[in-house]
This record gives sequence, structure tokens and C-alpha cells, in this order.
Amino acid sequence: MFKIIHNLLFFAVLVLYPNTAVFAQENPHLLTSEQWNIPREAASVIAMPAIRSAMHEFQSNKNNKILVKYPGGDVGTLWAHELRSWLISLGLSEKFIELVPGSANPNQLEIVVLKSAF
Repeated sequence: MFKIIHNLLFFAVLVLYPNTAVFAQENPHLLTSEQWNIPREAASVIAMPAIRSAMHEFQSNKNNKILVKYPGGDVGTLWAHELRSWLISLGLSEKFIELVPGSANPNQLEIVVLKSAF
């Protein structure tokens, strides 16, 4: 009985909210402060392993999103917003990028590709 109700509720959500996507979270691509603290230009940002691998993974589905988990505080917030600005300037639409505090390490950003189930 519970399974039937659960399936009906899931179906109702899909019908009532057709633009709602279900995302699966994958392993993070880690961008350390040491890797980031170099002179930045388009070529050097694209060459950063965490960014390169995250973008490669992101491109597998047009409905994927990028989640950037950043360390709290002013430094972490500025770092995340600068990365976001770089991704936008390199052609990624801002609608695919979400910033959230909560990196596991204060010296790294976690770039997570949220894979759409649709």
C-alpha cells in the first residue's frame, strides 16, 4: 500500500511540476586554494584539473547543474563568486551554477556535477 501511495505522489509531482528535475550527486572535483592561487586567465582556469574534469562531466547532459561548495567566511564566498564569474565568462550559463557554503575543507572548493535523471 505504501509503495502505491509513494508512486502516486511521485507521479503527481512530475505532472504538477514538469520542470522539476531530479538530480543525483556525484563525487566532487576538488579545487584547492594552492591550485587557484596562480595568475588567472582563461587558459589557466580551463587547465585546472578540477574545472576541466567537472566541465567534461557536466557536458554529458544538457540538464546537469554545477554545485560549488565553498568554505564559509568572506574568503570562501569571494573565491566561489570569482569561480562562478570565470565559468560564466567561459560560456556556462549562470542558471546551471549553484553556490552553497559547506566545503569539507577550508582550503578547497568542491565542484559537484549534479546529474539530471531526465
